[in-house]
Amino acid sequence: MEVFPQEVNMAQVIGLAELIVSWGKRADMPKLAHELHMSIQTLLPLLNAAHLLGIVNIDGSDVVITPFGLSLVESSRNNRVNLIRDAILNVEPFRTAYKLTSEKGEFTVKELAEELARKGIRWDHDEDENVSVLFRILMRWTVYTKLFSYDGRSQNFRLLES
Repeated sequence: MEVFPQEVNMAQVIGLAELIVSWGKRADMPKLAHELHMSIQTLLPLLNAAHLLGIVNIDGSDVVITPFGLSLVESSRNNRVNLIRDAILNVEPFRTAYKLTSEKGEFTVKELAEELARKGIRWDHDEDENVSVLFRILMRWTVYTKLFSYDGRSQNFRLLES
């Protein structure tokens, strides 16, 4: 199972989608890398995140915006947050995090890391580093999209009521 790229954020994914739409809904990977001042190696995690979220499809060296990606670009800022929040629920680690909140009401990153490890999902072999990476991913995506809140005192993530 693929893991969600650790150093990608929502603004990068939306910016990528906007650029592809502005180029006619299809872009060549090397041209994208050049325009974004990235190497192909640096661009790949961003493309992977956008693909996992259903925003783009990869066709050889072409990146093609999906209907979902187009609706994301054409949406208001608030609606973009809602669309991304819904999309991340289909991708690990967010799917398992949501399941934990549904079952327990809250979870720590360590609990989530242990649950994901049982499924064979890890970002790093070192347990502490794996938890640290997972924490950054959750903060970057779930707090911003208002899926979860984070309580620094208890170190628990909780589902935000909509």
